[in-house]
Parts: sequence; C-alpha cells; structure tokens
Amino acid sequence: MYVMLRLFPSSGVPNAVYPSIVIVIDIDGVLADASHRQHLLQGRPNWQAFFDAAADDQPIDQGRTALISSLNTDEVTLLTGRPERLRELTVDWLERHNFPNTAILMRSDRDHRKAAIFKEEALALLGGPTVVRLVIDDDPAVIARLTASGYVAKHFVPR
Repeated sequence: MYVMLRLFPSSGVPNAVYPSIVIVIDIDGVLADASHRQHLLQGRPNWQAFFDAAADDQPIDQGRTALISSLNTDEVTLLTGRPERLRELTVDWLERHNFPNTAILMRSDRDHRKAAIFKEEALALLGGPTVVRLVIDDDPAVIARLTASGYVAKHFVPR
C-alpha cells in the first residue's frame, strides 16, 4: 500500500514527519515515460489532457533501478508535479508496473506554479537540505533551483 501523503503548501505543514534522511524522486520523466504526451504541452498547453494521458505511460527502467537501489539505504518519497486529483491514477499506474510502495507527495489541484517553485517549497516542508539527501528529477529548471537552494540534485536523463 502506498503511503498517502498530502502536501498543502498554504498550510505550511505536511501530513508526515520524516525522522530520517530522505531521497526524493520525481515521477514523470524519471519513473514514467511521458514523452508520448509532450505534444499536449506545445503551443497552448492542455494540462488536463496531458495529465489524463498519464495512465498510458511506460515505465523507465533506469528510474525503477534508481528507486529500488535508493530504498536499500534510505527513505524514499516520490514528489510529483501531478495534481492531487491524479492520486488514484498515479497509484494504480505504480502498482500496475510493480514499483515498490513508498510515500507520494502531490501538489494541490489549485497549485499552478512552476514545478521548480512547488518542489522547492515541498522539500523545505520535508525539512530542507539537512533532511533531503538527494533529489532526482528530469527537469533542468528544477535541478537549477534546488541546487541554488543547497540541495544535492541529480539531473536524470534516461539513456
């Protein structure tokens, strides 16, 4: 069973307290291949269709390997820019593709900020760079912002 964490940045408090070091891994572009739906973001982005098509993503084997190896030594939390309304779809996808159970943090349905801003705030609420040992994400803007804020962040590029 996946841990159902909800993060509401406006409240300033996540629904969980992490007693240990955490590795944070993105879903889209790291665990899930979203390339088949990228065309929905060209021109005027259709975010609704983009996220609704997530059920058809294929898993990224390198991402799965990174997740499994991280679980051998640390707590792992998935942090995604997907809106909370996609929690069931996301959990179903993870289970269907046999990903290990872990905590998932998703943005509020009303949070339309850039991913880098949302993720930086979410990580701060987890405890910041002293608690978050490593962030793995495919978005260069996220990596740049988190690195500038003191996080160790690895840019994931599937081979």
